[in-house]
Amino acid sequence: MRRKDPYTRAVPRFEVTVFCSAADLWLRRVSCDGDDRPGPREEYAGEDNLIFVLRGRFVLSDRLTKAVVSPRTALALRAGDAYTIEHPHGEGDVCLSIGGRRLQPLLRGHARICAVSAAGYICVLALIERLAAGARVDWFAVEETLHFALAPHDDRGSASVRDRTIAEAIAHTADLRFDEHLTLDEIAGSAGTSVFHACRAFRRVRNTTIHRYRQTVRLRHALALLRETSWPLARIAVDTGFANQGHLSNVFRRRLGVTPARARRIPAARLVKALNTDL
Repeated sequence: MRRKDPYTRAVPRFEVTVFCSAADLWLRRVSCDGDDRPGPREEYAGEDNLIFVLRGRFVLSDRLTKAVVSPRTALALRAGDAYTIEHPHGEGDVCLSIGGRRLQPLLRGHARICAVSAAGYICVLALIERLAAGARVDWFAVEETLHFALAPHDDRGSASVRDRTIAEAIAHTADLRFDEHLTLDEIAGSAGTSVFHACRAFRRVRNTTIHRYRQTVRLRHALALLRETSWPLARIAVDTGFANQGHLSNVFRRRLGVTPARARRIPAARLVKALNTDL
């Protein structure tokens, strides 16, 4: 039985929809309002869990990591991990949190921040749609979805340590500030280097341009908003950094092979097959 439990005593405020609650496997959809006042506090993971961001973004920091977590990534937390979460833009997020004893072997094989392909993200949405419709929770189906969704991070081994550091700083800025119209000078400055070296280092490490990477980030957030909200396309376009609705529609159709309207309308399971590329 699905139930919603509002947690109003904490800041940020959360609303949790429980799909499954068992020692071996639990799945929860968690909505957070993004209010960090009076400031981020250190938290501890009570148990192993894997978090997929369905909509929004936040910054996770611990003694080893500072990363933007968004629909392009998954977050793996181990029991006892200490961390802080911030919402620099004051916006909330919606996540799927998965845990339980059966998840532990999968978590051991992945880093704290895991890349998630566009097709993988859609498969996670398809899983949620089945659960929300009352389907029985099948561990095999859940495990298969998780393995498919967690794509390996693309890092070029031939790049220098300095190049990888620059590329990581640029990617961090693009992930966090995708909705801002930053110039190339500003993006390169965030990595402490020149535009010339920023472009060369990023291409060596990521095998793509900074422009295309930022466009990919924007498209992934647009896809998330299409599936997770009923907002009009004009609002989604502005909120994800596109010039207008027409710009979003043109880029979306060119890169993914479907229109935004179709991507919103068809079931997630069919959308995976409709995509002619991955992001």
